[in-house]
Amino acid sequence: MSTARRRPARICAVAAAIALACVACSSGAAPAHRSSSGPPSGTPTSTSAPATSTPPATPSTRPATTSHGPSAAQIRAAKRVRALAGARGHSGYSVAIRDTTTGATFSTGATSGMYEGSIAKVDIAETLMLQHQQRHTALSSSDRQLVTAMIEHSDNNAANTLWTREGGREAVGKANATLGLRHTTLGPGIYWGFTRTSATDQLALLQALVEKHGPLTDASQYYVLHLMRNVESDQRWGVATLADDPDDTSLKNGWLASSLDDNRWLVDSLGIVRRHGHTYLMAVLTQHGSSFAGGIDLVQDIARAALPGV
Repeated sequence: MSTARRRPARICAVAAAIALACVACSSGAAPAHRSSSGPPSGTPTSTSAPATSTPPATPSTRPATTSHGPSAAQIRAAKRVRALAGARGHSGYSVAIRDTTTGATFSTGATSGMYEGSIAKVDIAETLMLQHQQRHTALSSSDRQLVTAMIEHSDNNAANTLWTREGGREAVGKANATLGLRHTTLGPGIYWGFTRTSATDQLALLQALVEKHGPLTDASQYYVLHLMRNVESDQRWGVATLADDPDDTSLKNGWLASSLDDNRWLVDSLGIVRRHGHTYLMAVLTQHGSSFAGGIDLVQDIARAALPGV
């Protein structure tokens, strides 16, 4: 991966001061090691994980509805998304968008069963913050280095260490119950990247980073969002491309060519996007793709096609 973008000293100082005063501490310098752009170590490429751990996701062809049924705009958006995925041979996709300005929400596609890849790192980060809130403790220097490397540089070894340190599947599962995830099944053992989820559950993770009086304190929210705004420049694709300023988007992407899916690609993107005076929580998940580059293009095209449905 490319070298991380330089962050203004003033922004880093503010993040450090606020986080130290409450639950999290300063972002710290990331370890010299950077992960490659290849498969996460938390998502094995061998077939040692059980082949039955992820049943195929079956996309819904209809958008999520209210008591009055889907609007015409939602129906059109769902059809556009389905056509885009179908034209490129993708049978697995899940999309959810919430406009925090109006409260409107749109979702379509699979309601479970979507591989996470490296977007699982947001879940690991929020679990870490919740644990320290509950213990009334600040993050250690080691914690700060690891979570910075995990989010900003998508470092898989850092994610492995934090996943284990937090307590693995049991601990993250408890955090997910608090955070409101209802359709997420954590990966076996250390394999956090084989966690199965839905786009609506990923919106719950994003919602926890912005809502007032939610499970995360203001300081915890600020800290995680600060890290997500500073992901490496070569990872600033996906939903960030819809933002007025992609460099000011809190973002996490995931990608993996999985041996459990005939080495086909999952490509996922989630983030908080500011566009034309509105703030959107966005999650676009795809799987069964033939290439990484094609997956990126599909995620970005789906995000554009789905946005009018909100």
